[in-house]
Amino acid sequence: MRFRILVIMMLALWIPLAGHAELAIDLSTATLEELLAARDAIQARIEEIEKEAAEARISVGVYKIGEDLEPGIYVLMEEDDALLPSFILRDAETEETLEFEIISNQMVVMLEKGQIMHLSEARVYPIAEAPIAAVTSETPLCEGGYLVGTQLAAGKYRIVPDEGAIFACFAVYDGPISRESRILKFMMLYEAADVELADGQYIVISDCVMTVPEA
Repeated sequence: MRFRILVIMMLALWIPLAGHAELAIDLSTATLEELLAARDAIQARIEEIEKEAAEARISVGVYKIGEDLEPGIYVLMEEDDALLPSFILRDAETEETLEFEIISNQMVVMLEKGQIMHLSEARVYPIAEAPIAAVTSETPLCEGGYLVGTQLAAGKYRIVPDEGAIFACFAVYDGPISRESRILKFMMLYEAADVELADGQYIVISDCVMTVPEA
């Protein structure tokens, strides 16, 4: 069977007036030189996409929702080596503080038009572009807040307190952090506990890990 790879690469660095060049490779007949050229072109394109994604993310600063950011659901993730990652949400008209949170790993918020967000030592992704929170018995999730049905599949999970933790707990809300969200369940943990999560719910775990129950 013959396979064809279409590699789109930018030649601007080598030929200033060139646009996109198309490189077609037939894997069954390609020479080593052609394959190495295709590999380099693919790697260059991967790095370009990763750079674009990094530049597109929202970094520290002050943002007015409806002007600087579209209203919607966002994931806030602490930066590496952050000392005090946090966000403050205020009403743009009254300057009333609506939310103040220390970001522990990650959290999910609903941002509404007319609000102002102050972001420190953290980055923000629209929920559709945020990393998926994959969880298995071998790879548990660490503390943080996760949106069920988008980041995390609905289903049954096991919450396990960290060894020696004094304030291990979890909370389940009816949606991401917002003025309208309501808490559905809160539990301090002294031993492992199971929880059933449904689409649209938001779970926050502290001094715990979350895994799947053994079959």
